[in-house]
Amino acid sequence: MASPSVISGIKSRFEGGWIPEATGQPALPLCPCSKLHVRAADQAIQLKPRQERYLYGSDELTRLINCIAEG
Repeated sequence: MASPSVISGIKSRFEGGWIPEATGQPALPLCPCSKLHVRAADQAIQLKPRQERYLYGSDELTRLINCIAEG
């Protein structure tokens, strides 16, 4: 189970990092099939390699990413 500090740190990076200044609209990196490109997302928010696994296994982060994507 992930420690709360790791999850909250990743959440804060996602919450603050997906609104480009040019458009003012959220912009997540997408695959050609219109799904989130997880590898590009973790690189964009500069996760450490040992933190990347939390994007794949955390329900809390999945819900956050889905909310950002819907916005």
